[in-house]
Amino acid sequence: MRANPSSPKTPKARRTPTLQTSRSPVSKLASHRSKRGLVVPPIELDRLRAELLRAKKLAAVGELAANVAHEVNNVLTVVMGQAQLLLVGSLPEDARERVQKLYSEASQAARIVQSLLNFSRSHPVAWRPVGLSELINRVLDLMRYRLQSNQIRLHVELEAVPSVEGDAAQLQQVLFNLIQNAQQVMTRASGRGALTVRLRAVHRPGRQSEGREHGPDLARIEIEDSGPGIRPELLRRIFNPFFTTKPPGEGAGLGLSLSREIVEAHGGRLWAENRPHGGALFCVELPLRAGTRGS
Repeated sequence: MRANPSSPKTPKARRTPTLQTSRSPVSKLASHRSKRGLVVPPIELDRLRAELLRAKKLAAVGELAANVAHEVNNVLTVVMGQAQLLLVGSLPEDARERVQKLYSEASQAARIVQSLLNFSRSHPVAWRPVGLSELINRVLDLMRYRLQSNQIRLHVELEAVPSVEGDAAQLQQVLFNLIQNAQQVMTRASGRGALTVRLRAVHRPGRQSEGREHGPDLARIEIEDSGPGIRPELLRRIFNPFFTTKPPGEGAGLGLSLSREIVEAHGGRLWAENRPHGGALFCVELPLRAGTRGS
């Protein structure tokens, strides 16, 4: 019997982009290679098995670190509470300044610990408005000590940008990967360097000529380093799964591949280029939330 043309169509459920992470690197590579009809060399499988074992050990260490961070957070809460009690009392001016400094530093430590806890927890994919300035500052709080200890100067330029829609935990993972990669590259190259993180709103390619009729519709995050840059022949390969220029034992070559997958699942794009004055630039573009774009 023919369907009634006037009957309403069942609306399609919105597909929530998710990151598939259940497969092991070994099985993923085997699948990736088999599509091309290639055979994975045994030495490559041995290397990936070693990386998988290392990843499992890191996961166990991460769980332990989360437990330690929780205990440290409890101690910091007590320190902050006692400092607040002292501040409401009568104190000499020099003592008050010292207690205020104690409270300020303990609060900063508590924010870092909270960011570590949020980063280590397993989050269900949840799409909601995400403020990118807050997200960037949260990642930088996690990375600040590592950058300082490796003599990396940090310069931050964050413009006021409307929110995007996405999963904050996944986007945080992308930023963490990109900033960590930049730090490692500069440290290996010269033992020091400069890192610039920018956030601004931009027009989608092809809309710049429309003038003031349409405002920006994309948020762009730029992460620029002062390292040696990326060799031209490698620019097309750095986002391939399991491709890495890091020394053995420092990575499985999945960070950039997974980061691009996350960004594209959010309707955006991630790319890299070399700067004319030296160094590499990684750009993340994400669509602004509907209703927040310039009109």
